[in-house]
Amino acid sequence: MSGSSPAFISEFIEAFVDAGVYIGIPHKEALNVICDTIIGTAEMLKTGEINTSDLKYMVCSPGGTTIEGIRTLENKGFKSALIEAIISTYNKNNNLR
Repeated sequence: MSGSSPAFISEFIEAFVDAGVYIGIPHKEALNVICDTIIGTAEMLKTGEINTSDLKYMVCSPGGTTIEGIRTLENKGFKSALIEAIISTYNKNNNLR
């Protein structure tokens, strides 16, 4: 996973930056915001004091904007696409051996 993850994470960051630019945030500012957010989120999760689900629901207000975005990600198959990308990378790696 770690060998391909930087490319996958770069795609994720690029999508955030592109969306930020689309809604009017300058490129550098959008990049800084998403990178700082990823670093902060990773640090919180790495301590083990909170898990991914709990963190998600801390941020999601009932009927709010974040849960709306989560719903859109789920409708578009975000999590499934990421899982499939990791599995296909793993399988390709095994086939190269």
